[in-house]
Amino acid sequence: MYVCLCHAVNECRVRELVHGGETSVKGLRLKTGLGSTCGKCVPQARQVLQSSMPAPGATVIRGQTQAA
Repeated sequence: MYVCLCHAVNECRVRELVHGGETSVKGLRLKTGLGSTCGKCVPQARQVLQSSMPAPGATVIRGQTQAA
């Protein structure tokens, strides 16, 4: 599903960036343009970002989350 229609950013891309270490909507904007045109996508982007973050104490190795 597309998160940002203005810049054609989908959920998969957001999750990929989060698994790569991105932790903020600002960082997503800098890397994809998400939220920089109309801004309607920011709430959805924030939701996908938060749901994709590893659990506290977990470590991420090459995009895969390992439980602590």
